[in-house]
Amino acid sequence: MLAAATGDRRPATGDRRPASSVLPPPVPSQWPDPARMGRPPGRREGTTMQVEMTDASERHRYEGRVGGELAAIAEYLKTAELVVFTHTEVYPGHEGKGIASALVRQALDDVRRQGLRVLAVCPFVEAYIARHQAEHGDLLYRSRTTVAVGRD
Repeated sequence: MLAAATGDRRPATGDRRPASSVLPPPVPSQWPDPARMGRPPGRREGTTMQVEMTDASERHRYEGRVGGELAAIAEYLKTAELVVFTHTEVYPGHEGKGIASALVRQALDDVRRQGLRVLAVCPFVEAYIARHQAEHGDLLYRSRTTVAVGRD
């Protein structure tokens, strides 16, 4: 009875579990949009600031600098036929400005110039390519192995 009077959402049956444990789970329409995760509300793709990209191959990463300061990295492993993007990171003070997107776009352009393919293990790079399928979808690595069925 007290629960109903105080606005507590727990059943009035004497259940003492935390209120959050008896609430129904969120429905899919309430889930966060993965494409917008990590970006402030209202933030649009891209940036107006100049991101200078360099390939720091000795460190196995592309580096993005803004005003000469290291702002973001996109780590990779390179083989003879592809570049595996493993991790993208934006350093504190540079988040939410589109720097990672600008860095990944330039890195993908560099991969294209080298005539290589991309395997996106990093969720950010994978999401970026998915959002820009027309420009970068052709870079995705496709395995050439086949499965032989019925051969014993």
